[in-house]
Amino acid sequence: MKVQKHSGAQERVDLGFPYPPLTAPDGPKHVGAEPVDEAIQPIDRIFLSISAHEDAMAPDVRLQTIYPRYLDPASSSAQEGLTLRAFRDGSPYSAKTCS
Repeated sequence: MKVQKHSGAQERVDLGFPYPPLTAPDGPKHVGAEPVDEAIQPIDRIFLSISAHEDAMAPDVRLQTIYPRYLDPASSSAQEGLTLRAFRDGSPYSAKTCS
């Protein structure tokens, strides 16, 4: 919205992209209530908010300090330059706990 635009540092940036092409969205379309009720609009958007982490831990610090204590030391495999590590069963991040 125009009222939200200002120069300088932003607290948060909200983005919306059509999916799957991920191109810039078209401008806003002005429609009345009647056409909207007639056709169900497809869900074809991805919304992304980017904000400062404030007092939260940065992702790289979290990766080095929190996650290692929950990793299963026996599960480590590498493929094409990527390392796959599993969380221990019963940890807050394990697949059994999250599902």
